[in-house]
Amino acid sequence: MEETWQPRDLPVLRAIVESFDDPDRYRMSHEEIQEATHLDSDDVKRALRALWEAEPAYLKATGASQATYPLVILGVTERARVAAGQWPKPEDLVDAMARAFEEAAESAEPKERSRLQRAAETLRGAAREVAIRTITSWAGQKMGQGP
Repeated sequence: MEETWQPRDLPVLRAIVESFDDPDRYRMSHEEIQEATHLDSDDVKRALRALWEAEPAYLKATGASQATYPLVILGVTERARVAAGQWPKPEDLVDAMARAFEEAAESAEPKERSRLQRAAETLRGAAREVAIRTITSWAGQKMGQGP
């Protein structure tokens, strides 16, 4: 079985995410995706099905009972924006916070430098997973995906 994420699914997802960055965009057909990705029709359909059926889904879409893939794409989820590289991953935000503490420590007074260095070490160590879960939960709440 061949890997499909890099050659097929991700290019389709990126094309959709980029298209929905247009504030006036309200839907997208698989023909438009085919044109944007230069993939053949069957590969676009396969990618759409994989992205729509993923849990949680990457796409907001509608289909028909006889179609195995979504017929009209109506939008993208937070997960799609992260996967396509449009939004940062929670891990990236935690790493950026740790770097910011380290950079601040370089120019701080000795007493403050020690505190800032400990904060950076904590974010890179024991508190890393807690911070990632907190950011993920917060982002999910902002997107209406949970408590």
